[in-house]
Amino acid sequence: MTLFLLGRVQAINNLLQTDLFTAKEFNEIADELAPGKFALLNPHRSVVLGNYDVNVLEVALRRR
Repeated sequence: MTLFLLGRVQAINNLLQTDLFTAKEFNEIADELAPGKFALLNPHRSVVLGNYDVNVLEVALRRR
């Protein structure tokens, strides 16, 4: 996966100045928020751009 595709994960890690989150973790959270949805149809994740919606970010931050 290229850095471009890591988009939001990289941006959050840069903001926090540490490698706290991974794309795998964000993908798992997106899957939890929309159980039963195929990856391409998950409303919490953009497979093409590597973007996640604010709900994924909120859950990730609350877990830390």
